[in-house]
Amino acid sequence: MIYIGLGANLKYKKNLSLVDSLNLAIEKMSYLSIKVLNKSSFFSSAPVPLTNQPWFVNSVISIETTFAPVELLKNLHSIEKEFGRKRDKKWGPRSLDLDVISYNKIKSISKINLPHPRMHERAFVLYPLKELDKNWIHPISGKSVSQLINELPVGQVIRKIS
Repeated sequence: MIYIGLGANLKYKKNLSLVDSLNLAIEKMSYLSIKVLNKSSFFSSAPVPLTNQPWFVNSVISIETTFAPVELLKNLHSIEKEFGRKRDKKWGPRSLDLDVISYNKIKSISKINLPHPRMHERAFVLYPLKELDKNWIHPISGKSVSQLINELPVGQVIRKIS
């Protein structure tokens, strides 16, 4: 199974909520041969690392695609760009963030790190992922998504919003 993390804390368009923007991004994926199979609830979370910026709205989706991991990420970046994503500040605010969380249990550090190298430290990835697959196992650590949630650093705040 392939999992994509979605997040935003800046509006893409003034008339769209962050949830609406993420749903629109999901819709745009279908135009790029990315079939969405399932979608988690949306969660609101404080920025990680904690900085003075708006809270994020996050979700995780499961997909099917014929794209290899690097091609998939390239296509996700094209959607981010369409949504006005600027990569000028590490961990800064963004109108859209799309990350390949896990790709068919592939373990790789060439061209794209799989699974995502910090996913096990992020409540905003783990809680939605658990909603989609409570039996998911990290391909490198061998830990379940529940074990990873139990090991999260203290202080991450996350709330289910829909």
